Amino acid sequence: MEHAERRRHERIPKRARITCQAITYPLGGAPELRAEMVDVSEGGVRLVLEEPLDPERPVQVALVLQGWHRHTSGFLKYDETSISRPLTAIGRVVRVRPVANGRYEAGIEFVDIWEDHWQAMRAYLEQEKRRLKNAAR
Repeated sequence: MEHAERRRHERIPKRARITCQAITYPLGGAPELRAEMVDVSEGGVRLVLEEPLDPERPVQVALVLQGWHRHTSGFLKYDETSISRPLTAIGRVVRVRPVANGRYEAGIEFVDIWEDHWQAMRAYLEQEKRRLKNAAR
């Protein structure tokens, strides 16, 4: 079976800032790593970073997706500081491979995310899919 056929969620090519941090005990003990997001889906994110992540390791990710907050409900939708607030999730490193220039590509599957963030991300990604489809015409 082709790898792409196993995917449950459509990937959206999207460059964005992202940070990730391995979940360790005590909490916050691991360094925060900056990365470049390559694509995102409802199920996870693919990113490139300068240090490898440990496969199967739980990580916290923070994605800076311009405009995602417009799809939230409650106070976040109207909070002016939410414009720069990242979308955060807990993920699991599902694959890591070396790429050019001593960097590493990692695939992270989302395993836990606040319901409001999940719904906002889904709406944001649907909007991005429509935008990309219209731009391709």
